[in-house]
Amino acid sequence: MARMIGGRGRTREAPLFVFAVRLTVRARGGQCAGMAARSRVFFVFVTAVSLLCAVGIARAAEPARSFPTPLRWRAWAPDLRRADSLLWAYRAADAQRAASELRARARREGAEWPEMASGLIAAASEALVGHGEQAERSARAVQALARKLGEREYDRRAMRWLAFALEAQSRSSAAESTYRALLRAAVPARDTLHMGAAHLGIGYATLQRGALPEARRHYERAVPLLLRARNPVLHATARVGLARTLDALGELEAEKRVYLEVLAQAQREQVGRNEVDALVNLGAIAYAQGDAERAVRWWTAAVARQRVVPSGEAGAMAVGNLALALNDLGRWDEANALLDSTIARARAARLMVAVSQLEVRRGEQLLARQRPGEALEAFRRAERELSLDQAGPMARARIGVLRAKARLESSADVLAYGRSEVWPLAAKLDGIERAELLLHLGDVERGAGDVRGALKRYEAAALELQRPGFDRSRLAVAWYRRGVAWRDLAEPDSAVAAFARGVREWEAWRTHRQGSRWQELKTFPFSFLPVAQADAMLAGHERDERRLAAAWTVVQAGRSRAVLDRLSAGAPAGPDTRSPSLASVQARLLAPGDVLLDLHTGERTTLLFVVTRSSARLVRLAGADTLAVPLRAWYALLAAPPSPGAPASAFADTRAALARLLFGAAGPELRAARRVLIAPDGVLALVPLEDLARVAAGERPGAPMREVWRISSPGVLASLRARTRPAEMRVLAWRGADDAARGELRGAEAEVRLLERRYAGVTVRDGRRAAAAPDERALSAWSVLHFATHGRALEQSPWESGLLCADSAAAGESAWLTARRIAAMRLPARLAFLSGCETAGGRALDGEGVAGLTNGFLSAGVGCVVSSLWAVDDAATARLAEVFYARLAAGASAAAALEGAREALRRDPATAHPHWWAGFVVSGDASAGIPLKPRGSGRLR
Repeated sequence: MARMIGGRGRTREAPLFVFAVRLTVRARGGQCAGMAARSRVFFVFVTAVSLLCAVGIARAAEPARSFPTPLRWRAWAPDLRRADSLLWAYRAADAQRAASELRARARREGAEWPEMASGLIAAASEALVGHGEQAERSARAVQALARKLGEREYDRRAMRWLAFALEAQSRSSAAESTYRALLRAAVPARDTLHMGAAHLGIGYATLQRGALPEARRHYERAVPLLLRARNPVLHATARVGLARTLDALGELEAEKRVYLEVLAQAQREQVGRNEVDALVNLGAIAYAQGDAERAVRWWTAAVARQRVVPSGEAGAMAVGNLALALNDLGRWDEANALLDSTIARARAARLMVAVSQLEVRRGEQLLARQRPGEALEAFRRAERELSLDQAGPMARARIGVLRAKARLESSADVLAYGRSEVWPLAAKLDGIERAELLLHLGDVERGAGDVRGALKRYEAAALELQRPGFDRSRLAVAWYRRGVAWRDLAEPDSAVAAFARGVREWEAWRTHRQGSRWQELKTFPFSFLPVAQADAMLAGHERDERRLAAAWTVVQAGRSRAVLDRLSAGAPAGPDTRSPSLASVQARLLAPGDVLLDLHTGERTTLLFVVTRSSARLVRLAGADTLAVPLRAWYALLAAPPSPGAPASAFADTRAALARLLFGAAGPELRAARRVLIAPDGVLALVPLEDLARVAAGERPGAPMREVWRISSPGVLASLRARTRPAEMRVLAWRGADDAARGELRGAEAEVRLLERRYAGVTVRDGRRAAAAPDERALSAWSVLHFATHGRALEQSPWESGLLCADSAAAGESAWLTARRIAAMRLPARLAFLSGCETAGGRALDGEGVAGLTNGFLSAGVGCVVSSLWAVDDAATARLAEVFYARLAAGASAAAALEGAREALRRDPATAHPHWWAGFVVSGDASAGIPLKPRGSGRLR
């Protein structure tokens, strides 16, 4: 269900100047980013630049308007101005004809100055209509005349159009050399316009070859120069180039600021097209940051604006993106109605490429909703609106047809369609689009059994993607595909080498994406790469201790990277946290009697490492998609409140079957364990694995309870244990605000007052009287943070998941303490108890666990977090918190205290059903005690 946002792309500062920067959303299915049919969306930025992305377009650059015509040639002025005006009106073909006629006449009459002036207009118009070689000849002829006549200004102008013509011919190196020569000529002349244009051109060239810091320097120099030159077109273009560079560097917040400036300028100057483009890009940034609701606001504004100022492809992109976000938010009917109305208007206006794009978007959404027949019809409609010379849009439509047919027809028929209808388009596509097509065809051929043919396609795609300027995350995808093909061909060594190369490309991509807020949402397909590499390394060698240790190190390198990035706060982390060795985990993290169940979900196989202080072995489980089906069903059964009188044992058989499925093979270690640490992955993090581990261990009622808790990864556990914690026990108990939509918090007041009454060092804050959610300063002085409030878990915008800490009617969004804000803090607390609904929820990500509140607090450095997997009962939560804190005060660890609290609820007939107690989990370093000091005579009842 791969989907495409036009998001950053087709950003135009004038109709003549196009930046094609597209945000592509990929899911695990169908297209090259897909590895298996998935229901969750992941994000990959793909930068594609059109031939008109060079820097030489400035409306103030044409001769008749900028310079007075010499007296001798004054009679030529009206005709030159007329040709120049055509260029200003974006009628490049008409300007080309007019300039060519003037140029021919000047040559016949031996009029060198008019020949030079008309030649410059001709060079500009030829370049703009795509005649790069002809434009190059014209620009060189103008340059020769300018030097002969001593016209240095015209010499510089000719150089700029020459560079543009070279860029249009994909001669990037020659274009960059010309721009550098232009800079050398402009500096002594103090020619601000051409200094800025030269920096702009060099910035573009260096961006294309991947020299991102250099590109940023040149763009940053171009922006103020072009502002001083009072050239709004080039000035806006330089800012867009800077934004593209910031995007490639992963600095989304800085990029957003640039687009906000572009938006403000467009609104001041009333340039509607630019306003639409800026709004589309701002929506794409919000969407990439995991904030679909904010993206909807930006794209809604873009759609509203483009209805006033029709903007063709950019307007279609805004509508398509808005429909995608609405669909992801579950507003399918609204998204479909928007597509219907916009397609009708675009068809009436004869904007057939826009119609095709929107039909492709509709098809993608129908595929996501498992309606391949209707999706095929939409893709076919998209195909019919286009001609064969529109290769890019046609390829997207036909790839959609290919994906839909793959769900409806035989592999042989799908393969025949791909080879006859899709492959012939490859020669007409640019590099990134051709690579996408190759990967799709490879998938089809592999599905049809032609693995060697698929391998050739994957290899060709990798060659395309190795070119400078392409997003290396796409290259990692290509290498993953090659590894899969080699694995299918029973060539494990080649598979390992391909997967390892994919991991290296992933690491290179992450290097310049470090710190991006959306990074944890972009784990796909990279979390699968280390798992696939380790799986291939161990094929037939499961008992080889050296290979097992090496494979362990590989998978740890891909685990919990988003949390580790924040924990390290930009400082380089040591090997014991980034990719801890098996030996170091056994010696430093595990005590005698501990067992670690370390799970890593892969496309084909889930790897379970069963590790004790003295042993380690591998257990292979089913792949992520196979496991997801029973686990999601189990979650749905537990999360729903039981019907009155339903026995607690109603799900006993299912519970036992799941325990055998996941942990049955680890039974010997579990039965001997004193403590169990579980590192869940992907969808596994959404279910109470702690309870299933107990069942697999054969635990009986009344037996001594094992401590069971979950960790994000061994690396995160090591990092949390290394942090300094305050010795003084100070507790902040935050009573959240009531909310009309979510109900009254009847138990919250009693919960926080009980803490205040029973334990020393407790301070209560009442959210009903708070102006906003607390900030880092308000939370950094406490050893324990207890929030008794409403929570929200947003799967589509997981880092906007939050705790309601103030009156939302008065404070709006600032009433929410979001996971995004928390993760940016540095908190020394030993414990955070999130007494609200679904506070352990969010988006389950392979390699990262669950993006949401729990990971937010762990990222901030909090030692351990107690949270809930589903909507919990107010009274049951208050009772669980009461028992939990009493056991902490008695000297139990956080893990043991939560076990005791869960057991207390389980023994009470009113709360014996797993719905009431199984959803509470503790994550992080739950082995340490948190010595609360009792106050007065409060006792555990």
